[in-house]
Amino acid sequence: MKIDKNLQAKMANAYQQIKVNNPKASKAKQADTDRVEISQTAKDMQKLVEQAGKIPDVRQEKVSELKKSVEEGTYKVPLDKLADSMLREVAAKRTGDF
Repeated sequence: MKIDKNLQAKMANAYQQIKVNNPKASKAKQADTDRVEISQTAKDMQKLVEQAGKIPDVRQEKVSELKKSVEEGTYKVPLDKLADSMLREVAAKRTGDF
């Protein structure tokens, strides 16, 4: 059995002829490709995540202000917030939500 060395070239040529003569064949090839579309909502969420990442975890000016007040002895404990926090902590311990 003799193998024709030009067989590969002939097959490629035949394939190109089919592709040129049959535009539907090339469109079918395009339809097989994967495609992803990102919704506008997802794009907006990504922007918000990026912006949130730029916000520092600690507001240094607030920390400095409170630290200065404590050091000077001028910091006043907001009693209503303290009482509320204490009651929430007691309730959480009783219900097991702590």
